[in-house]
Amino acid sequence: FVQLDRELHQDVGIRRTYFEILWLLRQALDHALRMSQVAEVTGSQPSLIAHAVARLEKAGQVQRERRGPTRLVRGPHR
Repeated sequence: FVQLDRELHQDVGIRRTYFEILWLLRQALDHALRMSQVAEVTGSQPSLIAHAVARLEKAGQVQRERRGPTRLVRGPHR
């Protein structure tokens, strides 16, 4: 995965984890998933996903939502 991460970062300007998050959201119903689902599917620590989502949100690629105790991340294709 190191080589893929390096190539994505050089060619597209994003890290593999960020790409995975965007791809998962594109495939998801309503383009939204719980943050815990994203962490589980990517095999990443929740803190890494939270950091990546914060960076993607700052770049305008995703939105975070809170529904009671549930934290959602939503892609731009609503």
